[in-house]
Amino acid sequence: MLLALAEDDDGEVHVLLTVRSDNLRTNPGEVACPGGKREKDDASDWHTALRESFEEIQLPPDQVRFVAQLDSFCTNFGVLVTPFVGLIPFSFKAVPSPSEVKFVFWVPLKVFLVDNPAVHKVYILGLVLPFAFCSHVPLPPNTGALVV
Repeated sequence: MLLALAEDDDGEVHVLLTVRSDNLRTNPGEVACPGGKREKDDASDWHTALRESFEEIQLPPDQVRFVAQLDSFCTNFGVLVTPFVGLIPFSFKAVPSPSEVKFVFWVPLKVFLVDNPAVHKVYILGLVLPFAFCSHVPLPPNTGALVV
């Protein structure tokens, strides 16, 4: 997974996010960072993040500057995720692959740093999961699960 950050002309840092295609088998319509499963030809998890970012939004690997590898974690669905932070140009114009990504948008990083998220219960496939929602994140329409 690539946590792609970019600095705008005013020095504000933004996070690039995608909305997954409605046609995907898993997590359709959800907001996500670019990324996906490692393939046998991937030299490393970093290369997986770069390859997937190119496949999903046409982000050229040579435009991503490695910053850090964050701690891997396991999702509630048993998927191991290895997140990487990379810097990209704010001028990057994403070209979403329609089979994987509905659209791409930017959110200022400060939203995630200063907002005190409310925690809700989310019901997905009969499971009750905690979900932290940052009230100032401009989520696109039709992007989520049932939140109560």
